[in-house]
Amino acid sequence: MMVSYKLLSLITLLFVAQCTTGLLKQDDYVVRPDLLPGISSIKDKALIPKMYAGHIPLNLQKTTDENENTDESDSNSNTNYFFWKFQHQSVESPNLIFWLNGGPGCSSMDGALVETGPFRVDKNGKLYPNEGSWHSRGDLVYIDQPIGTGLSTSAAIPNLLDDLKEVSDNFILFLENYFTIFPNDLDKDIIIAGESYAGQYIPFFAKAIKEYNQKISDNKKKINLRMLLIGNGWIDPITQSLSYLPFAIEKNLVGKDTPDFETLLKAHEKCQNKINSISEDDNSFSHEECESIINMLVSVTKDNSPNVKSNEVCINIYDFNLRDSFPACGANWPIDVSHVAKFFSTPGVIEALNLNAEEVPRWKECNYDVLNHLTNPVSKPSVRLLPELLESGIEIILFNGENDLVCNNKGITDMISKLTWNGATGFSDKVQKYEWLFRDLTKDTEEPAGTVTFDRNLTFISVYNASHMVAYDKSIVARGILDIYLDNVMLVEKETDSPDVLISTNEPTFSDIEEEELDGEKEDEKDGVTEGDGEKSDTDEGKDTDKGKDEKNDDDDDDDDDSDDDSDDDDDDDDDDDDDDDDDDDSDDDDDDDDDSDDNEKDDKSESETKTHPKAKIALLLLLFISVFGITGSQALRQRNFQFRRAPLTSNSFSSSSSPNDPSNWDSNDDFDFDIENDPLPSTNNKHKAAKKKKDYVSIPSDIDESFELAEI
Repeated sequence: MMVSYKLLSLITLLFVAQCTTGLLKQDDYVVRPDLLPGISSIKDKALIPKMYAGHIPLNLQKTTDENENTDESDSNSNTNYFFWKFQHQSVESPNLIFWLNGGPGCSSMDGALVETGPFRVDKNGKLYPNEGSWHSRGDLVYIDQPIGTGLSTSAAIPNLLDDLKEVSDNFILFLENYFTIFPNDLDKDIIIAGESYAGQYIPFFAKAIKEYNQKISDNKKKINLRMLLIGNGWIDPITQSLSYLPFAIEKNLVGKDTPDFETLLKAHEKCQNKINSISEDDNSFSHEECESIINMLVSVTKDNSPNVKSNEVCINIYDFNLRDSFPACGANWPIDVSHVAKFFSTPGVIEALNLNAEEVPRWKECNYDVLNHLTNPVSKPSVRLLPELLESGIEIILFNGENDLVCNNKGITDMISKLTWNGATGFSDKVQKYEWLFRDLTKDTEEPAGTVTFDRNLTFISVYNASHMVAYDKSIVARGILDIYLDNVMLVEKETDSPDVLISTNEPTFSDIEEEELDGEKEDEKDGVTEGDGEKSDTDEGKDTDKGKDEKNDDDDDDDDDSDDDSDDDDDDDDDDDDDDDDDDDSDDDDDDDDDSDDNEKDDKSESETKTHPKAKIALLLLLFISVFGITGSQALRQRNFQFRRAPLTSNSFSSSSSPNDPSNWDSNDDFDFDIENDPLPSTNNKHKAAKKKKDYVSIPSDIDESFELAEI
């Protein structure tokens, strides 16, 4: 075994030597999956994607045909960005997705191995399949950037950047060199996706790509940028900082009985007054008066009870339904990050990724030197770039886990309400709004997944029961965000004022909804009504839907409990508790058996079935609604023009009442009024509906002893 490692090291040295010559080829980046821990235990080899990885030097070639900046090229002469690319074995996708994590300074390997990539990592550092991987919807490329992040390296002392324009210039260098090595990828539709502080990176990178396309010669292919996808983004620091206290009050995290609540109110007022005093053309990234509020929030909400566990002292700022030790308050979360560190420290992994183990730093999630340089950069905030990007035809999707505190829903919706683009401010009266359902084809169940709001190239998606890292909590549901953009969902139109419904599924590979299948369902529904015995037919249909479910009631109830009370999905819990990869694959096989079993049970209807499962009742009501009001044929949504909309909904006709965390669904308790627009400093003598919701806090193991910092914004 030792001989093979030495051989790999020799190959890697030759690879690095090639880097300096600019003669890199695609074959130089092929990953040997058999050298990655856990891969050999994956029974279904179709789940193992094609992989490419390694360093791409920023000085591989000139950035443009003319006006090259020699000084900049010299400064990047020894800088290499690490990337890891995943491509589906059998699905040829027209899409290329570049994924960026935030921080700033946090590795995009979080995205690859904790969120949207084809693998997760168990507690032993071994890979196992992620059923919600995005690589079936597009080729995935995860990039460690800027300089100093993750496995990206610089031979000299890194010149850490504090200007997002310079970070963008380096990203363009990487892109052009990437497309030199993978030229066919230039023919794909490009999506730049990411989360948190990537809400700064992504708009700046999009602007840089537009400028690059304008500068290159006519004989070069342009980068076909189609869409930006930002999850729980840190986009408008000023507006988002001002949302912390109102959001915390709305979620009943603080109130007039909270110790030092008056101090919080004064801090909020100080931030509001500062914002009121600045001019409209002020390009400041953020203000010191507003930056302290989040730290104060976690401090005043500490539980100092003598019996409280050390890892349940304060709110997890990335999921307010979780607790953590103080002052970490979320820095120890998610625990899976420690699994990723173990994976990268496994002998042979670095070499398998075409890196020289002697030249790359030990992998760590975040580099705090990078964070300190970019937390408050000299650049203007990226929110200033959104109008121009939207008006240029680029689609932007902002998606948010509703349990996030640090980049919360209110901050994003407040930002949108102030944004002016394409002739209007905020979402217009022609806004299109939808309820989003997720359909599990294996269990034959549906659950509310979130809400979707679209207007003038901008989409906002709120994801129920999800955290700052949506794809971590809701792996397979989160993939529906891509499906909404890619028309891989069903649209159910309603005749009433209630929102139309989008339905995404856990279909493992991308495929358009089969028209003949939908037509068949529609004909079945018609037959049940036109035969003159619609009520009986619908009842039989409900029984048929209910087949096989009563036998699994306990499992379904557990799923419901997990969905309502726990921010982690069952599969995430399994990730932490079970390190047997074979079991994971057996589970996949069992799911296939369940599908066959369900099909057989539907063929053999049981007349003795009398008890109706609650989820079957929902399905029955939906079928009744379809029969009575009619549906325009559960069609695949064309989001890019929303052509199936007969009449736009008004904002008043939309409600996210399906959300388990919607305050309107909870018992109310009058405390005080808090209107940030008209009364930024609330009086405790006024009235306010404060939601009451019992929380089952989940403890997070504390194995990191460091001061509280916003490690990933």
